[in-house]
Amino acid sequence: MASVTNDPGGRRRIQFQASDGRRKTIRLGKCSIKDAQGALLHIERIIGSQSSGGTVQVDTQGWLNTISDKLHKRIAAAGLCAPRTNESISVLTLGKLLDAYIQRRTDVKKNTLNTMKQTRRHLVAFFGENHDARAISIATAKDWRRATRTTYAEATTAKSVKIARQIWDDAIERGLITSNPFQYVKIGHMDNPDRVVFIPAETVSTIIDKTPDLFWKALIALARFGGVRMPSEPQAMKWGDIHWDEGKILIRVAKMAHIPAKATRWVPIFPELRPHLQALFDRAEPGEEFVFPRLRDPSVNLRTQFHRLIIRAGFTPWGKLWQNLRASRETELCDKYPMHVVCSWIGNDEKTAKRHYLQVRDEHFAAASKVPEAAIEKPTQIPTLQPAAMPGNARQHAPLFESLSRETANIPENLNRCMPLVGIEPTRPIKVNGF
Repeated sequence: MASVTNDPGGRRRIQFQASDGRRKTIRLGKCSIKDAQGALLHIERIIGSQSSGGTVQVDTQGWLNTISDKLHKRIAAAGLCAPRTNESISVLTLGKLLDAYIQRRTDVKKNTLNTMKQTRRHLVAFFGENHDARAISIATAKDWRRATRTTYAEATTAKSVKIARQIWDDAIERGLITSNPFQYVKIGHMDNPDRVVFIPAETVSTIIDKTPDLFWKALIALARFGGVRMPSEPQAMKWGDIHWDEGKILIRVAKMAHIPAKATRWVPIFPELRPHLQALFDRAEPGEEFVFPRLRDPSVNLRTQFHRLIIRAGFTPWGKLWQNLRASRETELCDKYPMHVVCSWIGNDEKTAKRHYLQVRDEHFAAASKVPEAAIEKPTQIPTLQPAAMPGNARQHAPLFESLSRETANIPENLNRCMPLVGIEPTRPIKVNGF
């Protein structure tokens, strides 16, 4: 129905047959084949909607609103759209671009959506709500990253750059813009080592002991000793998922629900965890299905309450309250069990565990620097030569070796200094002062 024709000098044009049967041409000017194919897609959609009497798709209408006036005039001249007027000229503002993308992402989890909204705030704070999204260059995109880094941590900045890339890639696929300036901006590291800390089991046990609520006792124990993701995995946990006799718990992984092979995993009922789950079970309401029904209420703020419990127990709250409990447990388990087993329990792969979870503790240095008792140097003693330990024909001269050892001890000190006994051979007589 329509096709792209290449002209000299990298120029391209689209040829198509209009509804009246006439052949028409739209000159695109100098552009890449990718941009030409994108324009071809929208032109074909417009032609199809005119033939069927339907409406133009939203993406195509957005493309028409954001292309240059020059190209829009050529498309209008071909009879595919109405000419622009001063009132109809539309600018692709940054706010509109970001809002449209976020609204379409109904496939992501709440936390990911919040990160996208955070990226929106970072972009709007630097460029402005009504800034033309097509006018953002590589240089200004790099300026934005540098400005964001002065206010936020490297990990936060890296996440924003990554999401900005995704937004502009999506806009290119929809034909709204022609290039992605953030593709040339360094993402950086999304890890923040300053917030990674090992939380000792003794600290958590003290917090649990000073917490009167059974709900919180079991929840904290599950996070630190079960290594579960908070709050999604305890939220979905049912009493039927706890196999008391087999000593394991079925964990429903909301994060991986779209991958059947990773949608669930098994976690042992560790000794540190069992009494708290048992106490919660004994107090559960008859017929209660979920282990933590209180988590079903979206208004529950786990971070704030846990923060208070830590202070009440006499400790200073650490960064990444729940994440560090999970990472501490995986680090601890890797000292006792094979890594592939631990990753199966925790629910990540070895690459992720090494990069984000496993920590080097002071105990590792202490164990590595401890000198074994067997390696401690003891006072040197002159060994007694045994005939059986001597090679070859030296065994028959063993009595001579023994007598030499006894006689050497009685040689006068001045003689010893004159003629040190070095390289004694048992088969030759020893001469002292020519005798």
